[in-house]
Amino acid sequence: MKPHGLSSTFLNEKIVTMDNSNTENYGKCPGNPVRLNSIPASRLFLNNLVTTDGDYIIYHRKGSVMENSEIIDHYEIFTTAKQYDDIYISIYNRRNSWVPPAGYLFEDGILCPDLTEDDDDMAEIIESVLQGIDKKYFYEDQRNIEDFMLSIAEGDELNSFIECSAGVNFELKNFPVSYFKSYLHTFTFLSDEKQFEMLKKIPKREKGNLTN
Repeated sequence: MKPHGLSSTFLNEKIVTMDNSNTENYGKCPGNPVRLNSIPASRLFLNNLVTTDGDYIIYHRKGSVMENSEIIDHYEIFTTAKQYDDIYISIYNRRNSWVPPAGYLFEDGILCPDLTEDDDDMAEIIESVLQGIDKKYFYEDQRNIEDFMLSIAEGDELNSFIECSAGVNFELKNFPVSYFKSYLHTFTFLSDEKQFEMLKKIPKREKGNLTN
């Protein structure tokens, strides 16, 4: 689902990268959310996240919770390593904190496709934002391509169809199966039987987060 563009507040505010990386549970609980200033900012934030191992994420917004009279958005995360997590974001702030939670980094050089595919000016603006982020928060790809191809050969085919982190800003029932079911339908060469086989390998969520 494509946002209706970035807010003027998002465009006009200076980049602020507050280093909260040592703060307990930063981004992992409603009481200490990632602080951004708009829905498009949260989409940009999430669409550029990867795990510290370089795995892409799929997300949906499970809903919102009240914390100290503040509305906090709750995003459920599923990684291409088949792990679940939660990230909490407050979007009612004057400025943005471009700091990923523990266990995550930003993917270097990749922009949010939903926000840039039809707007070159927007791509330049977002590029300037990413250039203002501390380099220590970017993932450097050190994955072994042979190991990656072996994982696909051994049946981890879902990885081969995910080219970037992505998600939706509303709740999906039966997440992440419902997301992948819709996504895999875009690959016309995949039979219904093959899609069913791939979806069947997605584990159900157990209690706990990625970083526990």
